[in-house]
Amino acid sequence: MRSKAPILSVLFILFSSISFSQGCPPNIDFEFGNFNNWECSIGSVDAIGSQNVITLTPSPPTTNRHEIVNAASGNDYYGGFPQLCPYGSTYSVRLGNTNTHSEAEGVSYTFTIPVGVDTFTFTYFYAVVFENPGHSIYEQPRFFVSAFDVATGVVVNCASFDYVSTGSLPGFLKSPQDTGVLYKDWTPASLQFAGMSGKTVKLEFKTADCTLGGHFGYAYLDVASGCTNILATAPYCIETNSLILNAPYGFQSYTWYNSNYTAVIGTQQTITLSPPPATSGVFYVDAVPYPGYGCRDTFQAVIKALPVPDTPAATTVYKYCQFDFATQLDATASPGCDLLWYTAATGGTASSMPISPSTALPGVYKY
Repeated sequence: MRSKAPILSVLFILFSSISFSQGCPPNIDFEFGNFNNWECSIGSVDAIGSQNVITLTPSPPTTNRHEIVNAASGNDYYGGFPQLCPYGSTYSVRLGNTNTHSEAEGVSYTFTIPVGVDTFTFTYFYAVVFENPGHSIYEQPRFFVSAFDVATGVVVNCASFDYVSTGSLPGFLKSPQDTGVLYKDWTPASLQFAGMSGKTVKLEFKTADCTLGGHFGYAYLDVASGCTNILATAPYCIETNSLILNAPYGFQSYTWYNSNYTAVIGTQQTITLSPPPATSGVFYVDAVPYPGYGCRDTFQAVIKALPVPDTPAATTVYKYCQFDFATQLDATASPGCDLLWYTAATGGTASSMPISPSTALPGVYKY
């Protein structure tokens, strides 16, 4: 269970800041299942000259504009992806909706980076759904992310992104439900606050419809628990002597390196190595985002050996004679494991369902 960091409330003139001693600020990952410590806002978007201007007013969490979602929320209608962030979350947030009329929504979180912490890193995840009416860029629906130093107003380096719907937007797909709607599946992006020990930072997420009032835009968001950068995985399957390197989805390109960066292992999001070049230690993946939609980042994948499935303590014998009543073959999987049935002890077709005695060929069967 993730430990809860102590909360220290500090009063400022225009805002309150969350301070913490280690890990993430409390509920920045929405795992309380609510908007505690977040500030919600609603408003509108307009085009002033050739600028997109979002105007927001603080508000309580508003139904259908600030929504906590979970596994029971199902998939997004237009994109088909899960509304709940797939990177280990219990709760995520949907910001905005399919209404139009130039609506805009926002959530923000203000916190103080602990004194003595030179570099503080956390990862947020986003998925977006935009209508693409083909207006000028400043009039289009959008999702805006920003982090800035509260004392100076200076935007944190590589922490301000404006995701705008356009027909050429990289990494986006047309909705199978409506080709006039673009979507992007859950994608991670890292924010790093270097040299900001003791400084107060405000993190903002905003969504907005088109400025002309006829087209919607909304987003899903989450923040990684623990404020770590562990997003890549490297499970090693002992039984098959294979290693699977898996990087976060949504970047333009990937380059995998060995533990000391002396060799390139592969250039795909997911690669399988059999036999693996190493069965312990770490690999690194350099992930490059689509231009203008995130910052280049490096993720560490720690090799984790997966144990060989337990061997049955005794052989279970089932006898079946032609025209006899067929008794169902049976076995129980160990906790946390899946049970697969094979049509022969040395291999053959695998199935998650027991082999029917009435269709099995004579011989020995393995599970």
